[in-house]
Parts: sequence; C-alpha cells; structure tokens
Amino acid sequence: MRKKLKNYLNKEYYRKTRHLFIGVWIMLLSNILACQEKAPAVTDKLLASVGEKKLHQSDLEGLVSKGVTATDSTTVVSNYINAWVRKQVMLAKAQKEAELDESEIERKIADYRYDLTIYAFEKQYIQQHLDTVVSAVEIEAYYTENVANFELKQNIVQGVLIGFPQKYARTERIKKLLGAKDKRSRQELQNICFQQANFYVFTDSTWTDFDELVKNTPFREMPNKTQFLKGNKFAEANDERGVYLLGIDDYKIASQTSPLAFASDQIKSIILNNRKVQLIRNLEQEIYKQAQDEKKIKIYAD
Repeated sequence: MRKKLKNYLNKEYYRKTRHLFIGVWIMLLSNILACQEKAPAVTDKLLASVGEKKLHQSDLEGLVSKGVTATDSTTVVSNYINAWVRKQVMLAKAQKEAELDESEIERKIADYRYDLTIYAFEKQYIQQHLDTVVSAVEIEAYYTENVANFELKQNIVQGVLIGFPQKYARTERIKKLLGAKDKRSRQELQNICFQQANFYVFTDSTWTDFDELVKNTPFREMPNKTQFLKGNKFAEANDERGVYLLGIDDYKIASQTSPLAFASDQIKSIILNNRKVQLIRNLEQEIYKQAQDEKKIKIYAD
C-alpha cells in the first residue's frame, strides 16, 4: 500500500512539474515574440523621389569610399542625389514625349549588357594570360621596322636645368661646369646643386620634352624655341624667384625621327596592345571551335 502511494505521488509530481515547465516555456516564448513585435522596424530612408521613382538610402550603398571625410562624404551624396533627380526628370519627360521604339531600345540594352559581360570576361582573361615582359630586342626590332611612324610631335632635349637664389655668386663656375662633359665635372655640378640650388633637373642621359622641362621658368616665354635650340648650348634667365641656368647637351626638333630611347615606352605599349588583340582573337576562335565540336551551334536561316 505504501509503495503504491509513493508511485502515485511520484507520477503526480512529474505531471505537475511537466505542466509547470511547459507553462514557463510558453510565457518566455510569448515575451520574446512581444519584444520582437515592439522592436522598431529598420526602415530604408527615402532620400528623394520624382513621380513614382524613389531613391532610398540602400541605393547609395558603396557610393562613398572608406577613409573619406564626413564633409567630402556629404558632398558626394548630395551630388549623387541631385544628379539622380535630374536624370529622373529628364527620363520622365523623354518617356512621355519621345517617339520610342521599345523593341529597338530592348535590343540596344541587350547589346550593351552583352558588351559589358564580354568586356569583363576578356579583361579577366587578359590579366590571367597576357605575357607582359617586353625585351629590349623586341622594342628595337619594332622600332627598326616602323621607324617612319615615330615622328616627333615636340622638341626634345638632353641637358641640365638649375635654379639658384638671386645674386648667386658662383654662376660663372656653374656655366663652366655645364659646358664640361667629363664625369668629374658633372659630379661636382651635382654636388653644388644638392647643397645650394633651389631646384635642379638632370636629363643629360635621357630625353625629355623641352616645353615640359622649362614650363615653370622664364624660358617658357621664348618666342621661338626651335631656333633657340639650333643656336644655343647655354642660356641664363632671371625672375623674382632667382636665376636659372640651362645647359643643352643634345636636342631633336619636332618632325624629326624620335630616338629609340624616347619612343621605347610607346613601343612597349604598342607591343602589349598587339598581344592583347591577338590573345582575344585566339580566345574567340578557340571558344567558337569548341562550340562547333560539341555541336552546340545550330543555324536555321537559309
């Protein structure tokens, strides 16, 4: 009898405990749901609208780069919103009044999407497969075969341009060093420039655009730079900032054939571009042949 009573009490305790646990769980779940219902919904802020078209905050995601100041960020966003509004106004007017061929527009959109997709694919393929090493031998060979195409569009020089403070006391020594071609004199000139010059540019071993070289000096006002180069190896000029000394070691006049060294970077770009074109041609042919071999191409027109 005592054993039966104990079993009954145990079962009753388990039943009540189970009901209590379920009740507590329901209360907790109800509270969670209530909190979720009371939590404010995250809204996508409306920034501008034109008719039925709307611009939201989410549409600007990624517009502002990391590291941009708050002021610049505000300017970028403001400019984008204004541009968006103008485009939408213009688009609405065009859609209302222009005589549109919808099928033609759809074809152009499809073509544009095709072009963008193919461009992205080709760009990726080039990055992965293009040989970017161009040897000096290749550059010289291309130059020799196409030398007639390398006509100078500007005057170029090899030389030295130096700016010293006003009333610089050693200009005569500098002039003498500019005229000397030996290594020791050139080293002395470089040492003086390093210690005493306002600025200096040594292009005695490379070719440079003459107009670019003298653009921030009084020499830029020369009435006839071609005649100057033909008749002078040295020039001196002054302004409120100081004295300028120019030594010309060599020159080439516009319309003459460009030296190989000056055309080298241009030739390298041409060779690389030719490689890109050939790479894409080979790719197109390979993909087309593969599609033919796999019998994916079917043309039904007569």
